[in-house]
Amino acid sequence: MNVLISGFEPFGNREVNNSWEVAKRFEASNEIDVCRVPVSFRKSHDVIIDALRRKEYDLVILLGETAFTKDYVRLERLAINYKDSTKPDNDGYIACDEELVRNAPKAYFSTLPIKRLTAYLKELGHKVKITNSAGTFVCNSLYYHVLRYLEGNGSDTAALFLHLPVETEVVSMKEMEDTLAAILSYFNKSPF
Repeated sequence: MNVLISGFEPFGNREVNNSWEVAKRFEASNEIDVCRVPVSFRKSHDVIIDALRRKEYDLVILLGETAFTKDYVRLERLAINYKDSTKPDNDGYIACDEELVRNAPKAYFSTLPIKRLTAYLKELGHKVKITNSAGTFVCNSLYYHVLRYLEGNGSDTAALFLHLPVETEVVSMKEMEDTLAAILSYFNKSPF
């Protein structure tokens, strides 16, 4: 199974981004490509879409981090056609109540069996939860554009966005890595 995993560069005044710290731990695998994406409404999805144009993947796992969750990893069910922010992205852009793509669907859903995956992860003791919003910042924008690209090109590639906690007191970096490894193991065993 060919997999693409992405993580974001640091954002704001933080020196690290947990999504990149977790993603890069999987670089040594033969079947996994890892890429770092900018925290940019305009540029983040170009990195992933360029990778999708160069190589055929079975699965794309997009990682981001959120301060809104401290005690679990969020499996995002969908991405919405909307952007809004109170803080600028790393290009200095502040989105204000805007569509990501004009005259496009209001949302795209992951085609993966997220409920089954979540049940499997919980059985193994992972701290996970399904959520129905990837937010309105760059994480959602990236997810929306990737799902839109995959659907628009009739691709069989599946995609999933995981939000990791910024704080690591409840869910450690090791636990985040183990959760991602369990997800990869699940899809290696189970067709999607």
